[in-house]
Parts: sequence; C-alpha cells; structure tokens
Amino acid sequence: HGYVKGPAVERLYRDARFAELAYGTSEMQRAFIARDSLNRYKPA
Repeated sequence: HGYVKGPAVERLYRDARFAELAYGTSEMQRAFIARDSLNRYKPA
C-alpha cells in the first residue's frame, strides 16, 4: 500500500485520521487559528 506497517506507524496514522475527523481538516484549523489571532489583536 505504500506505507510502513507496524504498531507505532499504525497508531500514528489512526490518531492523525481521528484528529482530522474530530477537529476538521488542516485547512479549517488554519482558518480558525488565523481568525482567532486577528480577533485577538483587533483594536477595542
């Protein structure tokens, strides 16, 4: 399948897939971080 198989590799891949499902795609995460960062420095 083009990837190394082993307990550590399988766990890391499974955890990465779960994180994407739980927290959204990396693009969504970047958008949320950017929005929160900009809002943090917004003038009062």
